[in-house]
Amino acid sequence: MNHPDPPAAAQELAIHQQACSDLHAGRPLQALRAWQHLLTAEPERIRAHLQHVAENLDGDPLVDTKILALKLFDSLLRQEPGENEQGQLGALLLQLGQVSLPELPPQAQLRFEQAWACSRIPEAATALAGFYARQGLVEGAWALGDPAAAPALPPWQPLPCFPGHCQPCQQSLATEERTPISYTELRPIPGGSIWVQRHTNPWHLSHGVGCVDANDAPLLPLCRLYPWPWAPCPHTESIAAASLKRLLHHRASLGGPQRLAGVVLAVADLSAELYFHWLLETLPRLGRAWQHLQATTTPDWVWHNGTNHPRTHEACQRLGIPPERIIHADSHPWIQAETLLVPPFCPFGAADSDQLTWLDSFWADPALPDRAKSPTRHYLPRGLTNRRALLGETTWIRQWQQYWPDLQLQASGSSCAHQLAALSSAELVIAPHGGGMTNLLTMPPHCEVVELVNPAYQPPYFNSLINRGQTRHRLLTGLPTPLPLQELLYEGPSSYPIELDRQTVTNLALT
Repeated sequence: MNHPDPPAAAQELAIHQQACSDLHAGRPLQALRAWQHLLTAEPERIRAHLQHVAENLDGDPLVDTKILALKLFDSLLRQEPGENEQGQLGALLLQLGQVSLPELPPQAQLRFEQAWACSRIPEAATALAGFYARQGLVEGAWALGDPAAAPALPPWQPLPCFPGHCQPCQQSLATEERTPISYTELRPIPGGSIWVQRHTNPWHLSHGVGCVDANDAPLLPLCRLYPWPWAPCPHTESIAAASLKRLLHHRASLGGPQRLAGVVLAVADLSAELYFHWLLETLPRLGRAWQHLQATTTPDWVWHNGTNHPRTHEACQRLGIPPERIIHADSHPWIQAETLLVPPFCPFGAADSDQLTWLDSFWADPALPDRAKSPTRHYLPRGLTNRRALLGETTWIRQWQQYWPDLQLQASGSSCAHQLAALSSAELVIAPHGGGMTNLLTMPPHCEVVELVNPAYQPPYFNSLINRGQTRHRLLTGLPTPLPLQELLYEGPSSYPIELDRQTVTNLALT
């Protein structure tokens, strides 16, 4: 299997775009026929994707949506689309709209419109009535339903760019020098409060952090909300201001804050529940602030959103933070303190050299393997996951182990210290883009890193780790995810699986 040639890829894109246009224009059967044409052109690939999703339904927060998608695609692979498939498509689009509604209202509106065009679904009509009434289209709203019965809509407004996917910012992020941030300049906020926005998305990750003073005045430098821009973005201030309304809207749903006497060191970050963001962003903020405060005053409480997870226990124990002083944001998402201390944010998605130097020192352990060991080769598995899985991972591992019999598989269940120490003598690391690459923190100079990526998702999260030494970094780009699956099966580029072809893998072994 080879990468599609440019003319074929352009033709597929044109067919897909016409299908999306037909769907939006109220011609769902034409859209389904076009997607069926694309699916049946390479049924083996499609079946591999569907099988992987089916095998990973356990624990998938979008399990009901995925089941609807699997049924629809299975029908399209077997028979001509008709009324049954049109109804399946409408039900799936309704579910996709409901998933998008809390955080991406414009996307939700589009999905509801498409669902209503498929089968006049009452829930979609009611939701659209709320959207249209809010936009001043009152007559059109009442033609569909009672706007008051529609789901509550969060505030939103257009952004100057699409943060996180901005190519100019990603490119400058890789080269721009940034001034190190002082995490020890902790200005007390008497009566201040801080909260995280978590339960508005199915994955229960922190998609927002808000902070205000005792007068409820927002402290914008201490507020963040997805989608958040990269560090060099010139629109950061305007995006922060636009995000604030949504943060305050969410806070109103939390009931009230947990009030805490004394001094509270509060550290929350976007997606801090994930290994990458916890280790490279939250931990340096928390650790350096805690260490600095030991010379003056020990906080009465430490509040963070890294979850009640073994890796957070390991780090907090290493810092010497008494477990009885820790409050987790998963059980207390909004707190107000007699005195609140909040360290400044790290650069989003790109740890600076100061952070990395601190982490090197923090995790150094003479009792663990050091870089004097013989060089080693490693593969960092993705394993069973519904986000950025490597399709056929077991097969590829067996093939790589034929090339490199000493290739080791890193165990993600071991402690942070052991995971990091395992790569301290690595000469070769092969890894799908994902949290496991965080362990590159301890790789020695001149190590070769082969990063496996989907062509639609390769953000520079790990550039700061890779650029520390004279690392040879290679991107192995897999096949583009089939367009109908992008549209209806996966929730976005960050979830597209990595699908390698044999020629790419052979080239890796030969070079």
